[in-house]
Amino acid sequence: MIVSHLALGTWLNTQKSRRAKLSAGRLAQLAEHGMEWA
Repeated sequence: MIVSHLALGTWLNTQKSRRAKLSAGRLAQLAEHGMEWA
């Protein structure tokens, strides 16, 4: 259980750090799940 949480956290941090390079569609998909970054 902890390993999957760590993997998810790592993935989320990667997405957040690359948000300037994400497509509008990917950002919209993330926003649907509550992942909106300013």
